[in-house]
Amino acid sequence: MKIGFLHTAQVHVGTFDAFLEGTGVTAIHHVDADLLARAQTAGLDAVRRDAHNAVAKLEHTHAVVCTCSTLGPLMDPEHVLRIDKPAFDHAITLGPRILIVICLESTSAPSEALLADCAQTAGVEVTPNTLICAAAWPCFETGDMDAFNTTIAHNVRNACNTETYDSVILAQASMAGAARLLRDLNAPVLTTPHMAVQAAIAAAKTRA
Repeated sequence: MKIGFLHTAQVHVGTFDAFLEGTGVTAIHHVDADLLARAQTAGLDAVRRDAHNAVAKLEHTHAVVCTCSTLGPLMDPEHVLRIDKPAFDHAITLGPRILIVICLESTSAPSEALLADCAQTAGVEVTPNTLICAAAWPCFETGDMDAFNTTIAHNVRNACNTETYDSVILAQASMAGAARLLRDLNAPVLTTPHMAVQAAIAAAKTRA
């Protein structure tokens, strides 16, 4: 089986290859950092055609995952799995008080809309809050992952000290490393890459 991944950062290639190691599934990666950069400055409509063309390059696979939360709304849900959807689907089963943690303002609206859609489909009500860790993103851009993860963890702890949550979602794929710094948090911390890979494998098996 083959699973295609649309990334906007080269660093994700190794992450998802590691998740698939030993599964017998082959990963096919397409990386286009310009899609995210342009979406942030010009909006999603400006990259709609190029995003669809990028997905088309992965059509020979059994499942496709878009690992960029910002580009999520451009994806056809019948053919492309959004990186954060499996985590959101699970979060709504844990309780209504959900903290969505992101680093980019451009991810805010897509993430909030997706969570609302997941809740509506499941027939439940949620009371989410969104935490934007804007100060962490420059660390990611310079490759300082220790500072990136530490900044995210610090912001999450501060948020959880003032509010009680049933779950915390580190919604962007790049944020998963911060979870190890939050193992003692009272609320479960969900990360998106591993859950998305498991969902993609399940989908691929139905199409193989």
